[in-house]
Amino acid sequence: MKIKHVTIVGIAALAISACGGPAASNTTATAGAAANTTAAPAASAAPATAGAGATAEAATTSGDPALVVASVGNATLTRGELDARIKRIQDAVEKQSQGAQKPTATQIEPSLVELFFDEHLTLAVAKDKSVGVEDADVENQIKKIDESMKAQGSTLEDAIQGQLGFESSTDPNFRQLVTAIVAREKISSTLVTTDTVEKEVRATVEQQGKEEIEKANVRHILVATEEEAKKVIERLDKGEKFEDLAKELSTDPGSKDNGGLYENVEKGQMVAEFDKATFEDLQPGETTKEPVKTQYGYHVMHLDSRTKGPRYTPEQIEENIKQQLEYAVYQKQQEALQKLLDEKRAALKTANQLVEPVYPTPTVAVPGELPSDLQPAEGTAEAAPEATAEATAEATVTP
Repeated sequence: MKIKHVTIVGIAALAISACGGPAASNTTATAGAAANTTAAPAASAAPATAGAGATAEAATTSGDPALVVASVGNATLTRGELDARIKRIQDAVEKQSQGAQKPTATQIEPSLVELFFDEHLTLAVAKDKSVGVEDADVENQIKKIDESMKAQGSTLEDAIQGQLGFESSTDPNFRQLVTAIVAREKISSTLVTTDTVEKEVRATVEQQGKEEIEKANVRHILVATEEEAKKVIERLDKGEKFEDLAKELSTDPGSKDNGGLYENVEKGQMVAEFDKATFEDLQPGETTKEPVKTQYGYHVMHLDSRTKGPRYTPEQIEENIKQQLEYAVYQKQQEALQKLLDEKRAALKTANQLVEPVYPTPTVAVPGELPSDLQPAEGTAEAAPEATAEATAEATVTP
């Protein structure tokens, strides 16, 4: 499995905490030392807000389009910029949802403001660490986002307008957002390496692999009624082969073509009645004399074999380590980077170089269903893969 690190997706939840956040400032990245390099904007003195004693609440409620709602160093988010983006999101959502009620500004605004902070704090940390992002990096990232959107049946422009509130992919603020996304990946890759995590992951997976569990190879024929199941048993008693009847009669698409067979079923994996028949009632080579009823119907079951031993083979352990290691490194990188962002935020706030409004907990993040294919953890975080492809396939089967 390849972790999909930073993309446009995660933006609606907490921007750069998983991917990157929308830029809505009036300050774009300045030219770096090289002509094709974009550097993070400097975190200089904070711009003037709605008066020396103005509160964050005043900035969020004022209708003055020039009023600064939020700032990180010299990067600002004004009332006018924020309102324009909110309107684009509302219009896009209303259009795409065919007349459904559009989200309110109160629902959208807190998320956009927090995304602004995540983006510009990342750019500030990138500048501190002399991390540059080349134009080619930005173009490649936009291309990846575009391809992923198309694979989801959407378009890059729809996502930019409906989830971020930018005008288009050529908007300088969108390109600065992508700059932050790439910068985040570059920074995080230096904070935690595979070597520092592998020992911990290996110890955990090897311990899991050594756990003694019961496994069974069991066949079943699933039918709708008890009467049908009894007729199956009668045909078996007359000498017909279990595998042939499974292919002919079973309504379970997951096993019928394989003669009703489920291999390496772990104790506790299946529904209770099926599990009891497999691990308590039947002995290897035996077939149920009466149908086994579950929520899925009536089962005629045959136990091929049952064993007790380590959960995973050595080969499976190594595959699990490989899968979990990539995710563990990614998670620890994000944690380390978030710590840097939090420290930067606190330092700028102490130096009066950060203006932040205070909102109640938003009930709705930036609207629009995000394409799951782009998420970094097949998840939002992405869930750590804990088994091989074979084990995963088994775990999904529940007759």
